[in-house]
Amino acid sequence: MDDKRMPFLDHLEELRWSLVRCLAAVAAGFVLALLFVRRIVKLLEWPFREAGVGMADAPQFLRTISVAESFTTVITIAGVAGMALALPYVFFEIWKFVSPGLTRPERRAVAPLIFFGTAFFFSGVAFCHQVILPQALKYFLQLNQTFGWAAEWRMQDFLSFSLTMLFAAGVMAELPVLTVVLARFGIVSAPFLIHYWRHAVVTLFILAAVLTPSSDPLTMLLLAGPLMALYALSILLAKLFYVQSPLFHAPS
Repeated sequence: MDDKRMPFLDHLEELRWSLVRCLAAVAAGFVLALLFVRRIVKLLEWPFREAGVGMADAPQFLRTISVAESFTTVITIAGVAGMALALPYVFFEIWKFVSPGLTRPERRAVAPLIFFGTAFFFSGVAFCHQVILPQALKYFLQLNQTFGWAAEWRMQDFLSFSLTMLFAAGVMAELPVLTVVLARFGIVSAPFLIHYWRHAVVTLFILAAVLTPSSDPLTMLLLAGPLMALYALSILLAKLFYVQSPLFHAPS
């Protein structure tokens, strides 16, 4: 840590300007997303189209009901896409703010995680978009067919479900990155994670249930399954990156 300490009010001023720059980045991402909103909409609709392939009773269109729903939908999509585009810069601003409080070895250890945190988040989003969402939506369509119900899906409901699933998958994909950080600071180790794997399974299933935007078991399992794989990856990463700390000891 640097010998020169910054006064508390200067820390608040630095935090204020960091927030301002983050908001400016999100606003710029919002404007950029508005320019390509048609392509983003088609990208979000892809799991919906994929789920209906080969199903005669699948809905062909997503519908809007209220007068201003189309406008609200476009603004929501652009806002979420803008935040996603600004995410790498937001991570960078967070790093700039917290790095002065770390020692030089800690900065060297944590700095690469800005890139990996962003990469894992978008990898989780991509996996959900390509694998989880189509399967979850197909399950709901087949459930309608089983009972002979006509499926007419509202755009706003579909958007809320899809964005919640995508965000949840992105956050869950950060588990290995979080594990590396904790391992580098000696807080968790591979023996610790192996010792408490039963507790972790229960916790991850509860987390999947909380983050799942619906109450069906299939969607929860589609989220919980990758979480189990990420936990196994976290054990391997903890073994590779663990640094012994006198304050924390893994159970034998």
